[in-house]
Amino acid sequence: MPGETAGHEGETDVNQSGGRRLLRGARVWDGTGRPPIFRGAVLIEDGRIRGVGPVADFEGLTDVAIDDFPGATILPGLVDAHTHLVGFGDGRPGDSLPDVTPELLLLQAARNVRAHLHSGVT
Repeated sequence: MPGETAGHEGETDVNQSGGRRLLRGARVWDGTGRPPIFRGAVLIEDGRIRGVGPVADFEGLTDVAIDDFPGATILPGLVDAHTHLVGFGDGRPGDSLPDVTPELLLLQAARNVRAHLHSGVT
């Protein structure tokens, strides 16, 4: 397929704006209740999911960056509906949170939200 192919050992920001990106994996689970799509793909355009389906449905696309995740299950639009964004994540107990200023908690929450978004959680 035309486009740039990238192998992934590190982190990928799937929320980047501009262009088209195709994520291909062993499975795509869309959370609709349908069975997983084996050899599935997710098309992202301008930072938004524009298509989900079998890899074959996206053959022939041009001007698209391709990211392969062999053996992986892709969860497009994964929503984390329960998270504690102000947690430190460094092993400190939650009991120490009342001792932290609201301003510092806000900065910690912003940092954690950014980490979530850059890992694909919305």
